[in-house]
Amino acid sequence: MSNSIVQNQRGATTNALRKWKAAQAFAGGATPVGSSKEIGEVFSNPLLARLPDYTFNALTDDAVAFTVWDSNDPLNNSNASVNGEASPALSFPANTRTRVQALALVANDDTIGMIGVEALIVGSATAPTLAAAFKVEYTIRGTYATTSTVATRTVASSDAGTTMTHSTTGDVDVTYPSLTGPVAKHVSWAPIVANPAVTARLIVTPFSVATAAAKLLAFDTDTPTLQSNGPDASVITMVVGGLSTNREFVRNTQTQAGPDVADTMLLFGINATPTPDSLILQVTGITSAELRWTGMIWLGERVPVDFRTQV
Repeated sequence: MSNSIVQNQRGATTNALRKWKAAQAFAGGATPVGSSKEIGEVFSNPLLARLPDYTFNALTDDAVAFTVWDSNDPLNNSNASVNGEASPALSFPANTRTRVQALALVANDDTIGMIGVEALIVGSATAPTLAAAFKVEYTIRGTYATTSTVATRTVASSDAGTTMTHSTTGDVDVTYPSLTGPVAKHVSWAPIVANPAVTARLIVTPFSVATAAAKLLAFDTDTPTLQSNGPDASVITMVVGGLSTNREFVRNTQTQAGPDVADTMLLFGINATPTPDSLILQVTGITSAELRWTGMIWLGERVPVDFRTQV
């Protein structure tokens, strides 16, 4: 039998003033009012937020992914010593699961947004990986002005990292961040105005086990034939779900006149250049606009090895 106590939060939010005074008395060398347990209960209060393990600042001016942090060189100083303290590469031992989180503010001249993302690292001596551990879904939406136009993706109604491209024959290609086991949760090609002569049904091409793209085909239900473009003044929408290596736990971005931050991305990834592979955090800006980023990174505690001890 064995036991590992990581943190004791019992009573952390009750009698806070009494516990604080008791902790002060104990720490000050006076006759203890309680015990050292009081200190632990004060500082285990969940209202005392944990400081980030790393912070970063960046400037982007295009839609290319830019690495803002790398666990192979976490302080971005070529592993040099700072005040006598080295910053060696971080390791993720085999048979571990480590939760990582990042929270960033992104802004341009007239817009500010917030993005938070988390991932799960499967530890390895040579090649840590990101687990497809989160159920997510992405929405892609576009509109047709008339049957003679092609659909324009509606940024404000579509998730970041998605695209919509198509021909003029009711054939639409959509892309989204890679998913494992993707499924179409919803597809529609709906006229905005009443037009009984134009009815459509939507066909989605089969998904592979892991993919980041799908094809939508609109057929007239009476003939049936592939429709030429969409119905006059119509909206095409697809919602796809599956397992992802990154999950956004918060996104509050805006679309305004001029450059916006709605299509920006904050994602964890793996860098295969060093040995062993390393964890990276990347930001993706937007084309022809400068965006300033400031953010924080937290590395979650690993499950104690003692948890796996067996007789």
